[in-house]
Amino acid sequence: MEERLISVYVARLAKEAGFDWYCKGGYLRKSCTRHSDDPEVYSQEFELVKECDYLAKIPLHEPYYDAPTFSHLQAWIRRVHNIHVCPTVYRESMMDRMVTGYFVGEIFDKDGKEIGGCEDSNYPEYDEALERGLIVALKIIIKNKSK
Repeated sequence: MEERLISVYVARLAKEAGFDWYCKGGYLRKSCTRHSDDPEVYSQEFELVKECDYLAKIPLHEPYYDAPTFSHLQAWIRRVHNIHVCPTVYRESMMDRMVTGYFVGEIFDKDGKEIGGCEDSNYPEYDEALERGLIVALKIIIKNKSK
């Protein structure tokens, strides 16, 4: 399985949650456009920069987000916050054929206590299920930081 980097949305949540581990890549702001009908609303476009170019290209005072791999972020969430996100494979018979998918039913702390879960958590790919679980875990971390 190829190691994929997280999306810019997950990278934003990770930064807000306090993710601070070294990464080989990140998202740098490419453009920022204000909408004419509401000056408070704007859209930003980010570009993914990988490997050694990343740190050299970070401009001062410009937003950037580190982009770890899925497993790197999962390890940070587990080691730093003791939250376990573990997608599970399922197989079921549908119309005389086996269907395989993944789900993230519950998210646990280190003691096995459920601290969150994912609704609509059936995904055809492992990475999709893991990303959804990581998003839920990051939101739990952010919510607990604000208490």
